[in-house]
Amino acid sequence: DAKDFDALPGERDYKSLITILPHVNTSYNGDPVNVGGSTGLENMYFIDGVNVTEPLLGSTGTSIPYNFVRAVEVKVGGYEAQYGKALGAVVNAVTYSGTNDLEANVFAFVTHSALSARPKAAPSLREDNSSNYDVGARVSGPLLRDRLWYSAAYNPLIDRADKEIPGHGLFTDRRTAHLFA
Repeated sequence: DAKDFDALPGERDYKSLITILPHVNTSYNGDPVNVGGSTGLENMYFIDGVNVTEPLLGSTGTSIPYNFVRAVEVKVGGYEAQYGKALGAVVNAVTYSGTNDLEANVFAFVTHSALSARPKAAPSLREDNSSNYDVGARVSGPLLRDRLWYSAAYNPLIDRADKEIPGHGLFTDRRTAHLFA
């Protein structure tokens, strides 16, 4: 449930929540997390029961903001035949839906390089003066009581970092994303 994983240490993504399970480990080979002895390429990802697993690499093809997820369901081990391609985990993100009560949620998450320590070993790609802004809102309620509901959400993400590549100089890396649900 969102109340449970909101307090957990982890990245702001529903896929990273499974890394806290005891039989899961992070892969350093570039593939998603390894579950129950299988590689990260053998996991399946769903959003509201719709398969969003990217066919080529087996990673998730669609990502949704952390605050748009109401619950995360993880199945490991033996599961139904409809998950026939999965040998690792089956991860399903359940999003918010409308109800008879009007609900509104505003959220913000800000990080800055001033809040983090410098690495002890100097990496080849140095990152200075970085900032990340993740703000948004979600609103839901009834259109026709007991018959028709709505749920809408918007989340702009802004990432900025000054990166230095030895021998090539300093450049500013920016990314802006507008996410809707």
